[in-house]
Amino acid sequence: RRTRGSTEKEMEAVEGAVRRAFFALGGILRKQGQALERAGVRSQGLFAYPETLSTHQRLVTLDGIPPPKIGAEVFIAPSASVIGDVRLGAKASVWYGAVVRGDVNSVSVGDESCVQDNAVVHVAKNGVVARSQIPTVIGRKCVIGHGAVVHAATICDEARVGAGAVVLDGAKVESHSIVGSGSLITPGTVVGSMELWEGSPAKFVRKLSADEVDEWVIKVVELYTQIAEGHAVENSKSWEDIEAQKLRVKLRAMKTDEFASHTGTTGMEDQLVEVQAQNAEYEIRAQQLDRIALEKQQGSVAAAK
Repeated sequence: RRTRGSTEKEMEAVEGAVRRAFFALGGILRKQGQALERAGVRSQGLFAYPETLSTHQRLVTLDGIPPPKIGAEVFIAPSASVIGDVRLGAKASVWYGAVVRGDVNSVSVGDESCVQDNAVVHVAKNGVVARSQIPTVIGRKCVIGHGAVVHAATICDEARVGAGAVVLDGAKVESHSIVGSGSLITPGTVVGSMELWEGSPAKFVRKLSADEVDEWVIKVVELYTQIAEGHAVENSKSWEDIEAQKLRVKLRAMKTDEFASHTGTTGMEDQLVEVQAQNAEYEIRAQQLDRIALEKQQGSVAAAK
């Protein structure tokens, strides 16, 4: 008569065998895919376009130009680019798809300022104002909105450039002011302190209150500084960490209340998931080592022949 313990061991053995079989099948299919890719490239000849890995880098150093200088606790998203002579102050953040490019001049972004998704910050070597070299300076606790463009301009402390807005060469947005979404600040324009400007070209609309500046600038900065910490943690995970997390999520989804009730493991779901995940990771690693050893052995045999 089989006990519950022996039945569970048999089930685990079967599950392990099935996992190993699927892992081996996956390896065969992937090798076949690689072989087909190579055959396709050869058949296309000179017209073939070989796929390559992305060479994207968050920080890019250019010859003859000072490298980026990054302050403490800065978050730069994986798909963002910080290029050349750029200084990012403490707790500043550059979000997904944003570009901060200091190639023909310098860019400075102050402490806790955020350059949001798909924004572009650039400089001018020969600006449209007096044909002069113009860096870009962004002060402390500024908000550069989603898809905004700041080109060779100055954004003073605690100011906001709205989503999709454009601030051009030699313009200055003074402290505690806001450029409305989609607006165009023309070259050399000065947006006064505590002012709201909107339109294309942008014009003065009205004065801002301290409460509005606090709500639309300061609180947004505080929010982005806070959530940047979480994004930094997630984006710092290795490929192994991500795969381990995905495995545990899948295993946990299988541990339903009905499963726990039938197996008498109510309240032990997390412990069971961890044990199963560790066993699966051990099996995968063992299979990888076996494959490496087999490939070495095959290589030695081929060399001997």
